[in-house]
Amino acid sequence: MYATKGVMFNARARYLEGNESYYPGNTSVGSDTLPFKNQYALPWLQFKITFDGYVRTFKRFRVGLFGEFVSSSQTFFSNYQSSILSAPAFNPTPESQTFFIDNYRAHNYVAGGVKLITTPFKNFDIRLEGYFMQPFNSIIKDASGNADYSTPFLYNHFIGTATAVYNTPLGPFAFGVNYYDKNQNPFSLFLHFGYIIFNKKSIE
Repeated sequence: MYATKGVMFNARARYLEGNESYYPGNTSVGSDTLPFKNQYALPWLQFKITFDGYVRTFKRFRVGLFGEFVSSSQTFFSNYQSSILSAPAFNPTPESQTFFIDNYRAHNYVAGGVKLITTPFKNFDIRLEGYFMQPFNSIIKDASGNADYSTPFLYNHFIGTATAVYNTPLGPFAFGVNYYDKNQNPFSLFLHFGYIIFNKKSIE
């Protein structure tokens, strides 16, 4: 979760297909109010490459480099919300994995980040991290509430975090300040003890 050394490289290719069932809520308006069940979703291919590596520059100082590339032939689902929920998500930090933010989801994107880590004393780290995400085409909502693509490379997004981590035998105790640009509430505080564990979604 809060790595300070080593290298991780992961490359994955997946083939996915399935059916979509949709039942609109009572606040739905427009053309998306018609319910349906088992509408066939076109199959798609998804490629994902992730790199996360660390270099020790001084005795108590390390630099981490992060990179991620995602390419998918996935098409839109019945409406914007379904499409954005099923799109690949960029979640480079522990807190971002607990959020659902539209801006950090896209069918095709490239992202990178830099981590500055200092260890003033044993088992205690201070981390400054910044990440940049560039979707090839952002998923946007059109006038009728359906999903559409933006102009290529029109939008990009930034995530920044400053975290103090104390590593205990039972897991990390961490407090962080996080920033998500272009979000309605861009700043957040994150305090936790132990590991954040999620079951993987079937389409990830």
